[in-house]
Amino acid sequence: MMYKIKINTALYFIAFSLYVFINLLATTRLSVDYSDGFYLLMSSSLYLTIFLLVAKLLLDYKMSVQLLFSFLISIPIILFVGVKSSNLILLFTLLLFIFSIKDINLEKLVRVHFFLSITVLVITQVLLSIDAISDISVRTINGVYYYMGYRYLSYPPNIFFHAICSYVFLKKNKINFWDLLWITLVNYYYFVKTGVDSAFYFTLLILVISYIFKVSKIEYQKDLKLLTVLEKTLIPFELAIVYFLSKNFSYANSKLVALDSFLSNRIRLGNDALNLYGISTFGNEVTWNTQDVFGRYYGKYLFVDSSFLNILITYGIVFTLILIVAFYFLPNKNPYRSIYYQLAFIIIVLHSMWDPQFLNIWYNPFLTFLGVLIVDYKQTSMKVRNI
Repeated sequence: MMYKIKINTALYFIAFSLYVFINLLATTRLSVDYSDGFYLLMSSSLYLTIFLLVAKLLLDYKMSVQLLFSFLISIPIILFVGVKSSNLILLFTLLLFIFSIKDINLEKLVRVHFFLSITVLVITQVLLSIDAISDISVRTINGVYYYMGYRYLSYPPNIFFHAICSYVFLKKNKINFWDLLWITLVNYYYFVKTGVDSAFYFTLLILVISYIFKVSKIEYQKDLKLLTVLEKTLIPFELAIVYFLSKNFSYANSKLVALDSFLSNRIRLGNDALNLYGISTFGNEVTWNTQDVFGRYYGKYLFVDSSFLNILITYGIVFTLILIVAFYFLPNKNPYRSIYYQLAFIIIVLHSMWDPQFLNIWYNPFLTFLGVLIVDYKQTSMKVRNI
């Protein structure tokens, strides 16, 4: 029995590591400079990931009635939404990661995410320094910014931001002055090089708050209502705000125009997407038109940066409601819940209000925690040492 559990655990961690590592590498210019070989690597790793996760599910032959029922209900929804949105493989893979967390220590999983993120950042920096990958720069009114060996400006600071959210969750009250120092220096370096301010300020925010928690000796309490309310309701609250602003955007409204300018046209682009695609029950096949990997634009730019409005437009009302309800009930069963988990999750959700990474597991490993709603929490509550 112990040997079987070890095999199951190994299959999941290999699948997770492979999937996260390759998708993070896909954000670099390796996928541009070596496109043919990288496409083969990415497609092969994707199918291997699915195979490993299906194998783990089959080895977990003692499925509970709740798990089996949830899986049978989820499959047709994912199939329908995935086909309509043309994102079936992405959604099916996410579903497998969530449903196969039996015997998986999710703190260790977040640790793997942190180390993989930092590894990709370091590898890319090394490859860039020896000219093994290309780089491009863009000139703006604020100065010259660099892609730093990635496909887009926003990728390196956002990878770092999500890695630090994982780090804060893992370190808990062990975060110290040296953590503050190295994180601040690296964060500032990415900000100066890329000019991406949202990831920069949210990284500072989670760092400062976590240190305040430490020095104030604030610990998790079930009656700490503010964090609990935010954890449960922040996603629908943000979605409502973004939807209202985008739906009602008009150049005749000077206040909305000013806010839109401050948010780099995110409100107007949300309005454009709503007018073009609308909101459907099971999603839309959305074609975004963004800059290419060389920073060039063709035609009218269209992309919704808000994670939750993007999810609503792309995957529809049913999928969005399921996501909202799942994260509403997750705090009631999450065995890993601490004030530092709440902080990391809330900061990611706040950041996702105007940034699009929430549903990507290679950025946001906390998506896997939804599995505790289905799998007995005792199977996932193993303790792990701080980093």
